[in-house]
Amino acid sequence: MSPVCDRTCDRDRSRIVCVVGAPRSGTSVLAHALIALGMDLGSPDERNGYLASERRPFRELDQEIIRRVAVSSLLPSSLILRDGWERDERLSDLRDKALAVIANHLKGGGLWGWKMPATTLTIPFWESLMGPLEYIVCVRNPLAVARSLEGSPEVTRASTMRTGMITWLVYTSLALRYTQDRRRFIFVYERALENPKGVVTDIAQFLGVIESSKIDEAAGLFRQPRHQVALKEMMSHPSVPEEARTLYWLARALSVTSAFHDREEEQALNCAVNAVVDRLLADYCERRASWRFRVHDFLHRHGSRLIHRPLPPLLKRLKDLLTS
Repeated sequence: MSPVCDRTCDRDRSRIVCVVGAPRSGTSVLAHALIALGMDLGSPDERNGYLASERRPFRELDQEIIRRVAVSSLLPSSLILRDGWERDERLSDLRDKALAVIANHLKGGGLWGWKMPATTLTIPFWESLMGPLEYIVCVRNPLAVARSLEGSPEVTRASTMRTGMITWLVYTSLALRYTQDRRRFIFVYERALENPKGVVTDIAQFLGVIESSKIDEAAGLFRQPRHQVALKEMMSHPSVPEEARTLYWLARALSVTSAFHDREEEQALNCAVNAVVDRLLADYCERRASWRFRVHDFLHRHGSRLIHRPLPPLLKRLKDLLTS
């Protein structure tokens, strides 16, 4: 069955590129660089001093899809990992809204897209409406992502290193799986810090940008963060499972082979990635059925209402059990 948008929307004048990957994987600084290269990512969010550039209609649709199907964006339900979930009847009204949003954005044509980590989970939904898209997949040192998420005021449920690591594993696994047969660029945050001009030049080639002044401007945006986590520490840290280290280095190798268009090597690496991802997602689905995750879902759905009742000790105990 052809995508709905093939019958209702004109994509001839548009090229759509989505930025996906785990939260805190460098998506915001990459969005800055893409805008400098001339890509339309929407208006920056004035509430974010750095850059959000997440198109609000797409963000709101992603959030509602996740609420209905995945429950939580950080520890998504295994339902959203099943084939065909995007055709769920519960999403019929959202499909109509999404088609209207897509048609409105296609009017301008040109190179555009959106940056939204949550879209990593909802790629099948968008492609069911628009057909195959192009992607820039963001990958960052898993220990750095987990530490950034740990205790974050914006992501209050990612209060432990364990939760942050699971989030990285799920998002990175799905980003690599869903985009494997699509035109994509693997953006590794650490490589951009090591060689910003080289990585931005590769991104510019992917986008078809040839203006050197734009490349220089975009490369200047990548600066060493104040609290960079060394890869050596990631390799020895007890909180980083072996599968996370393996997936990170496979993605890093893919980013190099893709840039040099080594198809044979890329195919071999994709096979290795698939083997790791299959094992990780199967293990996640098994864990997702445990009582800890059921408690997580209950708190996620009802915690805001329960917290106003005289039950804070119970809620605290449930949270302690969940994150232990």
